[in-house]
Amino acid sequence: MPSDIGPAMRLFDPGERLGWAYADPELQRRSFPDPRPQEPKPPKVTEIGAILGAVGLIGGGGLAVVILGVIVMIIMLICGAANDTATGVGNLGVIIGIVIAVLGVALGVFMIVRRGGEKSRADAQRREYEAAVLRWESDRHRFIGDEQARIDALPEWYAIGVPAATRRLDVYGGGNRGWSSLLTTYGASAVATRSPVVLLDFSRAQVAEDLCRWTAAAGAKVRRSVLPAELHAADLLSGLTAEQIVAALVESTFGAESDHRNQKLKAHRVLSSITEALGGDITMGRLLEALRVAMRDPARPQRLSAEEENRLGQLLYDSYVASALDELREMEAVLYPLARLGEQRETSSGGHHLDCFVLADTGASVTADLLADLLLHWTTHRLTTGAGGTVIIAGADRLASRHLEHLTDICARDQRLRLVLLFRNLRDDALRVIGGGTVGFMRLGNHQEAEQAAQYIGKEFKFVDHSVTETHGTNEGTSSSVAHSESTTVTDSSGSSGSSGSSDSNWSVGGSRSTTTGTTRTEGTSKGTTHSIAWGQQRVHEYRVEPVVLQHQMAEEAMYLVQGGGGQGARVQRVDTSPQTVALPRSSTTPVEVPPQPVRPALPPPAEPQTGPYQVVGR
Repeated sequence: MPSDIGPAMRLFDPGERLGWAYADPELQRRSFPDPRPQEPKPPKVTEIGAILGAVGLIGGGGLAVVILGVIVMIIMLICGAANDTATGVGNLGVIIGIVIAVLGVALGVFMIVRRGGEKSRADAQRREYEAAVLRWESDRHRFIGDEQARIDALPEWYAIGVPAATRRLDVYGGGNRGWSSLLTTYGASAVATRSPVVLLDFSRAQVAEDLCRWTAAAGAKVRRSVLPAELHAADLLSGLTAEQIVAALVESTFGAESDHRNQKLKAHRVLSSITEALGGDITMGRLLEALRVAMRDPARPQRLSAEEENRLGQLLYDSYVASALDELREMEAVLYPLARLGEQRETSSGGHHLDCFVLADTGASVTADLLADLLLHWTTHRLTTGAGGTVIIAGADRLASRHLEHLTDICARDQRLRLVLLFRNLRDDALRVIGGGTVGFMRLGNHQEAEQAAQYIGKEFKFVDHSVTETHGTNEGTSSSVAHSESTTVTDSSGSSGSSGSSDSNWSVGGSRSTTTGTTRTEGTSKGTTHSIAWGQQRVHEYRVEPVVLQHQMAEEAMYLVQGGGGQGARVQRVDTSPQTVALPRSSTTPVEVPPQPVRPALPPPAEPQTGPYQVVGR
């Protein structure tokens, strides 16, 4: 397809796509898997070593012991000088001091060597740790850079493909806009991947117009026939045998019910004789003229030769024609609107990437039903004799369940075929054939159909909030108390004074009185506010997709794709069928069955140990 139609050209990338699903690339970000190197632990010392180190005896241990030995020697000499045995005691002190000094030197050398070795090991461990940290930081920064580049390259919109084992895809619900989006998105990918594509548009709304236009703009060969306006160019009888043509016309005229068994037998007998008389050149115009000849119509046929006219008279004798005259008239009335069928058809009907037949809304239901039956027979014949491909029927509600099952059987026998059926409603024959393959649900028209779809998708267990309790409380209080106290103190005193033998005397009388009065008043005010929220959850068994979502809350171009036959074990994927998604900068056209799931976040690295200069053990 050499044409360049901008971003829409990506619709024709290989791979069958039904639409796209969004997946946040940030949820795919991975954490650096390697933990940070742990800092080496300092050397462990005993409690005694820690005490000696604290008083500075380990650093200069040898010198301290030597000094101690000299002090002991001097003390011994002094003690010896005060005795008669000064010489012996002095010599003993000298010897002891020398021994202690030698031991001190040896101990000092040992401690210096030991501490030097420990320091060397600690320095080596520190250097190894610092080098490991540098390598870890370098690897971490490189990983973060590579991960960011990977995240930037991931798409946000993943193309959802048709499961590999799917032979039939049934789509229920949807309006004209939704169907147009789905047909454009899937049809373009089918043209590029699984052509030839035969599309029967029975929607009466020409929902395949965008697909035909973009496919032609992409450089593919497209044949679009709008019926019945373009009957003259439609070649629906080409390739069909005389027996198949007769069966299609009889069934289209009288239906498949057994109520018209006798009428169907008579019509089949007459049409078989007519096709035999016409030989291999059977067109709808010649068939109608032959039918009128059989009815003994006095008008001269324009498309039949005299030989064919005579042959018809020999094959159908008058008495039989008279008995089947009503059936012949009914068939002639039904086939009359199709007289121009195939008069200006192309010499070669093959080689098209897309064959689209559009059934227009003309109000003539009988003609539309006959055309639909003829298109179905033509499609069935092409499936059984072709080399694979895709058949899409938009508006499959008008097809009987036996036709749907017949098409399904054909596609099941040939793995090169794919059958896609779009039903406007989920009822009657459409409901009876659900589950024959992968199923998609678009917006449904009423609550009963939405309930049926929700039941098919299935239920699942989930935890939902079932109660929420919110409590507000306010309290306010005022207290007041008054205390009164009173006390009185009375003191009386009397006394006399005088000399002995004298009649004079002095008397004194005194007293005091005190009164204390007090009043105490206490007042207090208290306020308080409480607020609490409590909620509870319960495990419920509910629809995976609620009926209200399927009826009202879905976008026109959204679809729930159900794989695995429905029920609890089914896989449900929400798909956006809009072809405009392909123009987004981070959209993919490589089909996947499901977008990637979020990466589980890595566990955080263990906390670094809290270490000091020493770790004292042995307590």
